[in-house]
Amino acid sequence: MESVTPFIVMAYDIFISYRRDGGKELARPLKSELELRGYRVFLDFDELKDGVFDRRIMEAIDAAPIFMVILSPHALDRCANADDWVRREIEYALEHDRHFIPIDPDRSFTGFPPDIPDTLKAGLGQHQFSQVMFEQLFKVSVDKMVRERIEPLLQRAGRTAMQEQGGALFHVETDLPCRILKFGKELCTVRPGSDTVIRLRKGRHKLEAVCLDCPDDRLQWVQTVEDNEMEDLLTVELRPVRERRLAAEADVLAERGQTAYDAGDYAEAVKLWCEAAEAGNRIAQNSLGDCYYYGKGVAKDYTEAVKWYRKAAEQGYASAQNNLGWCYKHGYGVEQDDAEAVKWYRKAAEQGYDSAQNNLGTCYHWGKGVEQDYAEAVKWYRKAAEQGNAVAQNNLGWCYQNGKGVEQDYAEAVKWYRKAAEQGNAVAQNNLGWCYQNGKGVEQDYAEAVKWYRKAAEQGNAVAQNNLGWCYQNGKGVEQDYAEAVKWYRKAAEQGNAVAQNNLGWCYQNGKGVEQDYAEAVKWYRKAAEQGNAAAQNNLGWCYQNGKGVEQDYAEAVKWYRKAAEQGNAVAQNNLGWCYQNGKGVEQDYAEAVKWYRKAAEQGYASAQNNLGTCYHWGKGVEQDDAEAVKWFRKAVEQGDAVAQKNLGGCYYDGEGVEQDYAEAVKWYRKAAEQGYAVAQFEMGWCYKHGYGVPKDLAEAKRWYRKAADAGIQEAKKHLAELGR
Repeated sequence: MESVTPFIVMAYDIFISYRRDGGKELARPLKSELELRGYRVFLDFDELKDGVFDRRIMEAIDAAPIFMVILSPHALDRCANADDWVRREIEYALEHDRHFIPIDPDRSFTGFPPDIPDTLKAGLGQHQFSQVMFEQLFKVSVDKMVRERIEPLLQRAGRTAMQEQGGALFHVETDLPCRILKFGKELCTVRPGSDTVIRLRKGRHKLEAVCLDCPDDRLQWVQTVEDNEMEDLLTVELRPVRERRLAAEADVLAERGQTAYDAGDYAEAVKLWCEAAEAGNRIAQNSLGDCYYYGKGVAKDYTEAVKWYRKAAEQGYASAQNNLGWCYKHGYGVEQDDAEAVKWYRKAAEQGYDSAQNNLGTCYHWGKGVEQDYAEAVKWYRKAAEQGNAVAQNNLGWCYQNGKGVEQDYAEAVKWYRKAAEQGNAVAQNNLGWCYQNGKGVEQDYAEAVKWYRKAAEQGNAVAQNNLGWCYQNGKGVEQDYAEAVKWYRKAAEQGNAVAQNNLGWCYQNGKGVEQDYAEAVKWYRKAAEQGNAAAQNNLGWCYQNGKGVEQDYAEAVKWYRKAAEQGNAVAQNNLGWCYQNGKGVEQDYAEAVKWYRKAAEQGYASAQNNLGTCYHWGKGVEQDDAEAVKWFRKAVEQGDAVAQKNLGGCYYDGEGVEQDYAEAVKWYRKAAEQGYAVAQFEMGWCYKHGYGVPKDLAEAKRWYRKAADAGIQEAKKHLAELGR
């Protein structure tokens, strides 16, 4: 049978020598603390019970590259005796060139006793003492000793003494300090950077690497040796094992954090997520970012939120990439940067993250961080919408409604609005209501419009609240109810919705659903006007023009009319024209009046068309032109404007711009008169009195004169007196 040479094993890293009297209480905690750090420590109090200094002590000193002696008070006093145990341990270690670390406990060492051998004084004195504070700062001082003394000494110890005569030679490299075991029996200790070798004979060997500082990190494998004469490198990679263990532990912490968060224990969630995030768990990093963003369990801190979002985003976590993009988009915790927002949105979007796809679509929609491109916006909206993202479904519906990036298609818009609305998206519910109100993509159905407006309004959507108010004001889909209209207008107005503020002002101006109150009307008109709402600017101008709710001030009226007119508001353009025509709040300027009347008239505003016709009729601000006057009167009368009807009747009566035709004149006078326009009623009385365009009929003349007189036309009263009331 072939003989086997036994291994020479380096069994220990550190040998601790101490004096039992006064040193035992220090040696044991020091041994325990070093073992917690993964070091193998020999202490004769544990290992040898018989008190005999024999070969076993020598072997233990030989087996440990570091010899540590605790210099407790009086520890060296008996070293003058040649048979003293501590003296013999020190002398043996000096003879065998062990690496010495003299321990000065709590700075209590006061010097060498005078009668001990000079060899001991010289041997100990040539080494740097390590101060270990047992009373306080124990772990800190041990950490310092490990860092500055133990690790460097073990590194220098380098190659182990463990060799196997015969067999293949393996140079062992490791990324973490570890023990190498063969079939469960320890072969050697290996540290990063050391030149540790083992020999393995031909055959298959079950090896295991166990990390010194955490035995849970271990790696097993079968090493096959085919040739006893071979020499090779054996690489042990424990760091990936550790990373997988830490990742698994972090996953558990992250899940526990989510459980705590769901239970409303935000502080506990933050604690758990913080630990997991520090370990590199990207889900916990993103969740911790959310806590800082929303102020859950910690004080709100956008900068700290960005820090954690970035850590997770850089690990490729799509939710965090989207969140980081959002922060750049809005300047939360970082300088606002649309291009950087697009960068992070795109990273998440390309992973299929639907919120980021929608957000990237929004960037293309508005040209933020990229050139505006509706087709590209539609592309990303569609990707998100097809995943069921309600915001993207609404946005895609908007594109179809407005023909942006796709051909206009109201039916397709309704399809996507409905998908989002049925998920409870308030904006889409409002938009779907609008489609039903206006018969776009569906048959017009005010009741259905009200249904969707109400759903959105009850979620607090201000636009829908205003629209629902409009339905109550106008009796569309519901019974007309001004008080209910005011209720919904107020809800929207108090959220700052300018359209609702204007509408609420109108209700106060006209006493609809509330008591008439011009001052309150002015208050709401002003709120809306200061937000740039053109209708409210015009209405506020009207209040100043007429001294309603404010002191009459034509200049202030002109100011607000101009703001609205420059936004293209036709009513305001007409009103501003009136101010120029009459020199109210500005110097009288007929040309400027014509300019503003024309702008409004070309938008189809009937009063402006009539006023522009009047300017042509009288040659005010333009060359006198009856034909042009008739043209504009006719545009206004087609919309039912009573003043224009009377003026067109006058043109036919006098034959100005048209052939004289009393019957046609009466036709237009009658239309205006039947609308209650007093001047036209007077003209009807005149025609019946004199038989112009109608048979002479004094009774009918009296009837129309009476209507005009009741409306305050003094000339009508005179004619009634002539005819006898």
